[in-house]
Amino acid sequence: MNATVAKCTNLKAKRDLQSLKLLWGHTDELNVRENVERVIEVLQPNSDVRKLLIENYMGSKFPSWLMNPSVINLVELSLIRCKRCVELPPLPKLPFLEVLTIDGMDATMYFCNDSRENCVTKFLLLKKLVIKNMHNLLGWSVVEGNIVLPCLEELVIESCPSLIKLPDLPSIKSLKLDDCRFDLLRMAAKISSLSNLVMTDISELIHLPDGLLKNNPHLLSLEIRNCTQLKNLFRELENLSALQSLSITGCPELEALSALESLSSLKSLVIDSCNILASYLEDGLRGLNSLQHLSLSNCEELAALPDAMQHFTSLKILHIWSCPQLETLPEWLGNLASLREMELWYCENLRCLPESMTQLTALQFLSIWSCPRLTVLCQKEEGTEWRKIQHIPFIKINGPYIQAIRA
Repeated sequence: MNATVAKCTNLKAKRDLQSLKLLWGHTDELNVRENVERVIEVLQPNSDVRKLLIENYMGSKFPSWLMNPSVINLVELSLIRCKRCVELPPLPKLPFLEVLTIDGMDATMYFCNDSRENCVTKFLLLKKLVIKNMHNLLGWSVVEGNIVLPCLEELVIESCPSLIKLPDLPSIKSLKLDDCRFDLLRMAAKISSLSNLVMTDISELIHLPDGLLKNNPHLLSLEIRNCTQLKNLFRELENLSALQSLSITGCPELEALSALESLSSLKSLVIDSCNILASYLEDGLRGLNSLQHLSLSNCEELAALPDAMQHFTSLKILHIWSCPQLETLPEWLGNLASLREMELWYCENLRCLPESMTQLTALQFLSIWSCPRLTVLCQKEEGTEWRKIQHIPFIKINGPYIQAIRA
């Protein structure tokens, strides 16, 4: 598309236009890169547009209608892979902006470029901010401390290796830090309003920063993923009496969980690819009597389910995936009277089911996948284990349903 054709769209006159996406294909041709600046300039939408996405834009500067914004009613803005743009638009001049995503803007060094010493930049209504793949982003403002996000509730920072500070976040509820510096996590320890925290691929993380969990007693959800150097959590969890969901994935050096008994509200626990931890689950699982969902996966050393699980009388969902050392399931499995869904996947040495399976009268769904011994023994009407599971309405083995009884 050239500028003449683009002008014919006359987007500015389309008063009913509420949402606009401007997307370009990938090219390195110089003439195309120069042309896009003229094209985007004449693609100015009306001032009432609420949502705007610009993706793969190859110009070196954004159009004047965004840099000196006439689209002042924007509520949601996404700038994705605009790799040659050094400066972001003057975002505080969008007074109704609530959701902002900035992804893959390689040349950008500062979130806000206002260099005036005494000028505080305020994003008065911004509630959600996502910043991803910003490898050269150095800071929030050219002048440190000049940015205020009074209403921000959700912040996602992913793959920003040069960013070492967080702005003041008085209203933040959800924070996700992915492939970032440990410095950001240390600064997050000053926050006291979080209800959701996700830490992913923080290679420097060995111990959680002091105060990170202690200062956020109202935390509802905690996820730690692919922090390969994390050694222990010790007493950090003991103040999280409101925590409902805990997920720990890809932490092979994590040695133990303690103080889980204080997690009186915990309903969901996921442990994946934590081989050392799996060997010490017995003590860690004691006291989780409110648990409704438990997933144990890629626990290569797990040879038996922890006996503490037999007291999980509220458990509704049990997933056991990729536990190659597991050969049998305990007879106390029948104590899980509330169990409604059970999955046994990639447990190639699992050779039988406990007799107590017949006691699981609330169990509605059973899925067995890539457990070759069980596959043979659980064949409908023919397998020796069939009698133990025939009461379950919905049964899948290696994909297809072998039983689907509808009430």
